[in-house]
Amino acid sequence: MTTDHRPRVSEVAEGVFQLARGGVNAYLIASDDGLVLIDAGLPRTWPLLEQALAAVGAHPSDIDALLLTHGHFDHVGMCERLADEHHLVADVHPGDEELARHPYRYAHEAPRFP
Repeated sequence: MTTDHRPRVSEVAEGVFQLARGGVNAYLIASDDGLVLIDAGLPRTWPLLEQALAAVGAHPSDIDALLLTHGHFDHVGMCERLADEHHLVADVHPGDEELARHPYRYAHEAPRFP
């Protein structure tokens, strides 16, 4: 079985859009209460975010909240751009704030090389 890593946007439930790039997922949730982005994926996920937002008639500046599940590099990729261009600051657990600021400075749970 091969895994499809082509960039794509899929509506996985009503108003829930999966932004998939390189095996990394982020989710845009569109509801009557507003727009929430769960994780910020990789930096090159930006066109997928724009595609998902266009599907609901919105723009990046319309996002109400950005929630990070944790601070690893594959979850914070669009954070800087969202903050710089749209003044959207990510919410992350206090225990992961430092990691979210420096996502490549974490100790791996298992050795990366044998």
